[in-house]
Amino acid sequence: DGWILEHDPRRPGLFQFRNPRGGPPTPAVHTVDRRPGTSIPLPFEPADP
Repeated sequence: DGWILEHDPRRPGLFQFRNPRGGPPTPAVHTVDRRPGTSIPLPFEPADP
């Protein structure tokens, strides 16, 4: 298809798609967009054996 995934400068930490035919970029839909104010916990500690 040729679509380009890139960082969205208007939404830090999120992405947008750029159409190879031109035109404005399309914002990507993220889980955080669907549930504003929520967070996703990331495990930084190794799992217990």
